[in-house]
Amino acid sequence: MKSLILTIFFINYLYAFDNTQWNKIIHFSNNQPNIISSNFYLSSAKPLTAKQELNATIALLQSKNNGYVTACNYPLRYTFLKSQNLNIPTYNLQHCKQLNKFFDEFKDNSVYLAYSSEYISVPSSAFGHIMVLLKNKNAPIEVAKIVHFAAVTDKKDGFFQYNYKGLTGGYKSYYILDSFFKKIYEYNTKEQRNIYLYKLDFSKQQLEAIIYNLFELRKATFKYYFFNKNCASYTSKLLNIAKKEPIKEKAIYLPIDTLQEFQSDIIGQKTFLSLVYKLDYLYKKLSQHEKKQFESIIQSNSTVDDNNLSNNLKVMLIDYYQFQFRKFHISYKNYNNIMKLHYQTIDINDTTINPLEKKPSLLKLEYQNSKNDTSVLLTYRPFYSSIYDFSDTNIQENEFKIFTPEIKLTKNNISLNKLTLLSIKSYAKQTIYYKPISWQISSTFDRHNTEEKIKFTNQLGAGISKNYFSNISSTTLFNIGIENFTPYIRPELYIAIYINKKIRLQENSYINLYYNKKSYFKHDISFSIQNKNFVYLINYTYDVNYYKIGAAIKYYF
Repeated sequence: MKSLILTIFFINYLYAFDNTQWNKIIHFSNNQPNIISSNFYLSSAKPLTAKQELNATIALLQSKNNGYVTACNYPLRYTFLKSQNLNIPTYNLQHCKQLNKFFDEFKDNSVYLAYSSEYISVPSSAFGHIMVLLKNKNAPIEVAKIVHFAAVTDKKDGFFQYNYKGLTGGYKSYYILDSFFKKIYEYNTKEQRNIYLYKLDFSKQQLEAIIYNLFELRKATFKYYFFNKNCASYTSKLLNIAKKEPIKEKAIYLPIDTLQEFQSDIIGQKTFLSLVYKLDYLYKKLSQHEKKQFESIIQSNSTVDDNNLSNNLKVMLIDYYQFQFRKFHISYKNYNNIMKLHYQTIDINDTTINPLEKKPSLLKLEYQNSKNDTSVLLTYRPFYSSIYDFSDTNIQENEFKIFTPEIKLTKNNISLNKLTLLSIKSYAKQTIYYKPISWQISSTFDRHNTEEKIKFTNQLGAGISKNYFSNISSTTLFNIGIENFTPYIRPELYIAIYINKKIRLQENSYINLYYNKKSYFKHDISFSIQNKNFVYLINYTYDVNYYKIGAAIKYYF
């Protein structure tokens, strides 16, 4: 009778709050189960409530026939409920063979957050990817275990079907256990993304809770949603098991949100830079003579004498040949000769922006003046980036914008000037060691046309980006599009001059050539200065209708 009273008291106490440790353990949110596989939950009730699952778990743990098996299969539930002074028998988890085999893989481990930078070629990775890394103190970090949450997609799905399923929960997803060296190859080499590691100040008991939860989740299946039930939100849920704070539910949950949520726990950082970044850094350190030597060697595939090369050139050659082999599976005939060169390691200066410092949202206020009118433009970008944002490197400029409105205010009117439904741009610079294609795709409602009327415009294009004098880049594009029902072709030129990290001059010009109507052209020149979370700029715009001079302030948050 006493145990029953204690159990009833605990259940009533537990549900005095919305966000409880029990809800976190069984992956409930908003009174709904997040797990769709039936083998995770112990209650057969439908629809299932967290209270019913609690009753079923306590009943099984108190059962003489099923208590030990339940504790072995659900160690986190058992240890949590046991700590609440319920009348639950004591079970020795050291005798659980399958649990201990799993747990032994993570002895003496430290916990890291691993953030892989943005990869806009895949929409689900356009905001980066977040993972949990578990490193044994006596082993190299490359052989550490990675836990990440990912959807299992169908390779047959096209672009629109892929995005539709990602937005509507059409893909099943899981917590996946993998080796870090595989992710280094996938992200760092194949996709040329930087990986940032953040060591977390988690105790042995906190790590135990995470491992126990992973063991319980080994057969759990979830629905995947791009915006809020994704790698970021479920990584946060996993780590939150070890903490007392309630889970933060958000309509849009990005990998950066996970970093910021656990920022107070970070005690160390390490970066795995992409090979393209390393090559760019090393190439800039070469003298003109060394650059000519480098070009001659890679073009002729000739063998080289160790004594006739500088250390900078040796490192550049070795990294270049590794890059070609790892990313493109190209093995040159002098590959072995290059790999046998003796060299001293060169420290690569990491000038990339710490993801914790990135601000993906934008509010822009712009004043424009022309001989025809004076107006104020208000732009809100919920997330993520634009080529006009300040970047940490000029190797590549990316843009990924969705649902970004621009409102025009005049003395007598308020109107929609532009609505960007989707804009993806990848301006990757071609060099002697890397020759990618630049491309872009966009879908907008826009007034930038000869009639200055809102028109639905869809466009895609490709081209080439190049660097000049290390601080000037140009991108030449050939686009095709359709404006309402009128097709057009658009030659386009984009130039950026990086005066320094905080000051930039940019020019963008294009012309829409229609089959049976007047062409539309537009030139835009802007000068911008960054100061912390603010960017101040002045611009000059000239199109087929008239010119405009403007000044704007951007606020990133």
